[in-house]
Amino acid sequence: MKIVIMTTFENPWGLEMIRALLSQGMDLKAVICSHDPEIYRKEQEIFRERTIGHYRIPPITEVTVPHLLPFYFVSSHNSLTSEAIILRLKPDLLVLGGADIIMPQILSIPVIGTLNIHPGLLPQYRGCSAVEWALYHDDFVGTTCHFVTPEIDGGPILYSEVLPIKRGDSYESVRARMFSHGAGVLVKGIKLLESGLKGTSAASDKGSYHNVMDNDTLAKVKEKLLKMEYKQYTEE
Repeated sequence: MKIVIMTTFENPWGLEMIRALLSQGMDLKAVICSHDPEIYRKEQEIFRERTIGHYRIPPITEVTVPHLLPFYFVSSHNSLTSEAIILRLKPDLLVLGGADIIMPQILSIPVIGTLNIHPGLLPQYRGCSAVEWALYHDDFVGTTCHFVTPEIDGGPILYSEVLPIKRGDSYESVRARMFSHGAGVLVKGIKLLESGLKGTSAASDKGSYHNVMDNDTLAKVKEKLLKMEYKQYTEE
């Protein structure tokens, strides 16, 4: 199964997915990487704020060497250049690892479809800040591998998995573990796809769309974990 990943420059989601796919010997053909200096700066700030001291963003060379994986740098994942690259590579699967919102003309190219890894359990937590809202509502935190459709977080679900959270975990440590957790969910989702699974009900069938959590509410989430008042801890 030929796979192409779309990500942004030094994006932890994309880097961990690349690492996981290569370690499993999967047929990763290339990475299409968009790079806008201003977007890059903002993304790096967000990653560091969320994971303070708990995650080091690995250099691209650390993840890809000695695999000699081709990287294509584009202005946008929806550009004509990006479209031409995908048409030439003819992947079975396109995987989004922190990519732009992909337009239908790109989504229509891969033979099987396009997969996304959503840092939240669908369909309950669609949209933004799914980890934070789940913690706030004392629900399980996890990751979902699903097919991409024009509707955000709305495609058929392949696989989802809860991220264990233990007493003493901080918000930052939970957020830091999500990257590798999501990569593992991607690998399991692709293996299920290879075994013949086509996906369950659409992610948009139930649940609600959530907006970005405000700073005051996020402070309450962080305090809840510090006080160990979260109600879904994994017991030792």
